[in-house]
Amino acid sequence: MGATTPYITFQSSTGQTVTYSGYCAGGDAPGYQIPISGTGVAAAGNQPSFTLPEGVWAIKHITGPATGKVRLWCNGVPGPVALDLATVIASVSAGNTYGRFAGGSKWNYMFVVEVALAA
Repeated sequence: MGATTPYITFQSSTGQTVTYSGYCAGGDAPGYQIPISGTGVAAAGNQPSFTLPEGVWAIKHITGPATGKVRLWCNGVPGPVALDLATVIASVSAGNTYGRFAGGSKWNYMFVVEVALAA
């Protein structure tokens, strides 16, 4: 798999949306922290952490590697949410949202690969 820049859109309980781009280098192995950008296409040099604005959020749209698993870490600690990408992509493609995540500056998130990503 070559480098890809998948997008993930979160939607708040009030309908507000925020979109982030990630940088997947290709065949990303477990432990890889996915660089994230909230202001355009992500690059390898972006930081892996991001915050969500205030409120409660769910994944509304996601693109990217079709297989693999990433875990959402919060404040440097592995969280309980592991995203099987094929499952999440299928769920949101069917018009559903996925998960519930807290917003605000005290919640610092990052995606860490658990099962190697593939196209």
